[in-house]
Amino acid sequence: MPENGGILGELEGIGKVSQPTRFNPVKTPESIHAMGLRYLLLLAAVTVIVLILRRQLSQRTKAPPHRQTRPVEDMVRCERCGLHVPRSQAIADGDRLFCCREHLEGGRRP
Repeated sequence: MPENGGILGELEGIGKVSQPTRFNPVKTPESIHAMGLRYLLLLAAVTVIVLILRRQLSQRTKAPPHRQTRPVEDMVRCERCGLHVPRSQAIADGDRLFCCREHLEGGRRP
């Protein structure tokens, strides 16, 4: 048998907390919790930075504002052919409206 109690002497050290060293620091539950909290805060910071960068990039790549469009105009129906034309382009004869001069001169549909 070996001098230090044999196998039993070797097993005595199992389960005991060893002293921290430079290469094998002892991790207590508090230090593990603090380390997890650090990683969580780091993840949150990276997420915020990524979201801010994405928003900045999307604002740069947006299309330029649309040019001014003309105001919407009423459409009217030609008395002869039924074609709808803008009121400003229609030819009026009293309360009757036509799409062109030929239809004005031709009168109503037969």
